[in-house]
Amino acid sequence: MPCTVISQDLLSKILSCPAAVQIKGLYSNKNKVTMTPRCGGLTPRQSRRISQNIQGPGPLLITNVAEKKELSFYGLLFTDLGIKNCQKFFNQITNNEGFTEAQFTIFMHELTDMGDPQIVTVFDIFDTQHKGILDFTSFFILFSLYCGLESGQTLLFLYQHYEILFEIIHHGKDELSWGDFAKFGYIIGLSEKELFSRLAFFNIDIFETITKEEFVMYYYVILKNIDDVRKELVTTVSDTENESEQDDKNKDCIIS
Repeated sequence: MPCTVISQDLLSKILSCPAAVQIKGLYSNKNKVTMTPRCGGLTPRQSRRISQNIQGPGPLLITNVAEKKELSFYGLLFTDLGIKNCQKFFNQITNNEGFTEAQFTIFMHELTDMGDPQIVTVFDIFDTQHKGILDFTSFFILFSLYCGLESGQTLLFLYQHYEILFEIIHHGKDELSWGDFAKFGYIIGLSEKELFSRLAFFNIDIFETITKEEFVMYYYVILKNIDDVRKELVTTVSDTENESEQDDKNKDCIIS
């Protein structure tokens, strides 16, 4: 199942040392005006490739040797340090004023493999006040979603945040149209066709409205599959180091 590709390198810097994030143009005061033309509906996905060296083989677990713990990006985000650093990054970029569309576009190009049309659509989804600005709450929900996606923990994200996510998408309505329902899939890189295919078991009528309970149930099925695929690739810092050390020992044995 194709999904949005996330930069592990940028996630690591934001969560551990936001001052180390250097993205050309992101801090410019010139990025204040929203000028991208809009079109109706969800725009076609236009991806660009993230360089292989920051793509990573799979979810990265950060090992805390002292406490004998392993934290995913999602787990690290929901620590005191993670939340504090996420807030610090947001403030240093936006001066506490919120992400403009131009800043958000630059940031998302560094974080994901999305093209401009998709980034603008995601911006509009989370710009709930229609002011051309993303506040910290919207940014945090989106950032935690991408941490969950990279960590193979989107189900946990859904369980913890489905209320506010539904609120962001539904625009004050009690039920969703199929188009509104598909917005969440779009945010993580899934087309309407892919969503419909994954939900074939439910015989969904796309002309019928979708309740909050159905929203959670349908995305549970979709996200569980995504998480299972990601977890098959899981790697740890300590495992990687141990494998490297073992390879060196094997080489020494061969040489001797």
